[in-house]
Amino acid sequence: MRTAPLKIALFALFLALPVATLLLFGTVESFGRDQPDFPEPKQMLRAKGRTQFGDAILERSAAMKLAVRLQNWIGYRLIGYVETTTVVSGKGEWLFYRPEFQDGACIEFDKVAGYFRQLQVLIDMARASGLDMRVALSPNKSTIYPEQLNPYMRGYWRCQARNMVGLRRLYESELPDLIDHAQPLLAERIRHPDIPLYFTADTHWTPYGGAIAVHQLMAVTYPGMEIPPPQLSGATMTRKMDLAAALQWPVDEQAGEVAPLPQAILDELNRRSADVRTLISHDSFYAKIENQLREAFPNATIRRGASHGLMSEIASADRLIVNMVERQFVRSIREDTLSWEGLIASAIMARNQKLATGCSSLEAARRPAGAPVQTGEVAGEVLDIPALEPQHLPCLRLSLAAGEPAILEVAVPNARTGTYEPGRVLRYQILPGNQTIGFVLPDYVAGSSIRLEMGETVSLSAVEIGAIERPRLASALQP
Repeated sequence: MRTAPLKIALFALFLALPVATLLLFGTVESFGRDQPDFPEPKQMLRAKGRTQFGDAILERSAAMKLAVRLQNWIGYRLIGYVETTTVVSGKGEWLFYRPEFQDGACIEFDKVAGYFRQLQVLIDMARASGLDMRVALSPNKSTIYPEQLNPYMRGYWRCQARNMVGLRRLYESELPDLIDHAQPLLAERIRHPDIPLYFTADTHWTPYGGAIAVHQLMAVTYPGMEIPPPQLSGATMTRKMDLAAALQWPVDEQAGEVAPLPQAILDELNRRSADVRTLISHDSFYAKIENQLREAFPNATIRRGASHGLMSEIASADRLIVNMVERQFVRSIREDTLSWEGLIASAIMARNQKLATGCSSLEAARRPAGAPVQTGEVAGEVLDIPALEPQHLPCLRLSLAAGEPAILEVAVPNARTGTYEPGRVLRYQILPGNQTIGFVLPDYVAGSSIRLEMGETVSLSAVEIGAIERPRLASALQP
């Protein structure tokens, strides 16, 4: 019993020491390291809980931040190599964003091809609703400067060359209208190797690198318009480097500023965009060159990321440009911004369905009356879509009853081959109850077929096929 007060005193001292550390050195916000949560009070009597308490205090202390800064400085400046959860060294003072290497994983191209087909169907459904949708991809820094990767740390980037070549083959075959900014950037490196396109210690491109991307975007958006190549103005800008900041060592780099577009070009851009409602949803790369974007699209609505306000803007836009960074592209299609469950797809489908209410000449689809939708591995009922008059799009209208939430899948054929392929599917969530839903389908479906799947809990009472006049896209409005 005599040892009880001593144990209590030692326990109190154990709790007091980390707190004293905070009082002595102060507390800081997260500095690039995981900060464990504080344990529940009842867990404090256990060894694991006490350890978690100490770790939580320590990881929030200025002393730990100072130690991490010193460690990173020694690695970056003295040893020549640094590695954290977000930053990894390249050659010399080059730093790379570690997540862009996907822990050295080699891409499964068959699976990724399905995701790209899924995105193409979304783009096609947007265009069928009158929305000229484009996706613009900002490349990872390692895609443009692969020779600057650290030759002694191949584990991070062992699949880099394979992944880059394979992805661009898929872009060409599955997303032919993708605006891949890597193409002009790599070409510019060959023409002018002395002009930096990306910063050494930052994730993003320089103003000149961004200008190359904007000019590519303008060439696609304003076909036939002669736009001079970007020029450096002679002025310089200074920016704090985000990767160096993640190491807790602020580093500034300078780069050349880009000259404004000639006034005659600005006047022509204003004229061409005056009656076109352009919406740009962008990532951090476009955020770095927003002034250049506003020159190129003077009347555009420019939004960082996807927000609920974007849905109403998509409903009335003529043109939608979605900018993504390469390292997030596949994930964004699979489960985020560009997935069927995401805000952008939801807004596009709402717009498409609204247009479908104007479909006419609806007739029963070619299927046995009252026959249930087949399910299983081969699955789905194939419906013929008749050929249409020029400048018309096919419509699909379904009258159904659902006992519980279900997923409707409408598989569409490859526009070139007419075959069904994994991923080339429109997905739509069906809510419980009786309802009629309709869609305007892409033009290449006319004269071909579609395949329906919706599960055993959904019963169809009618399937109708019709037509609607093709809406004019923003690209067709250009002089």
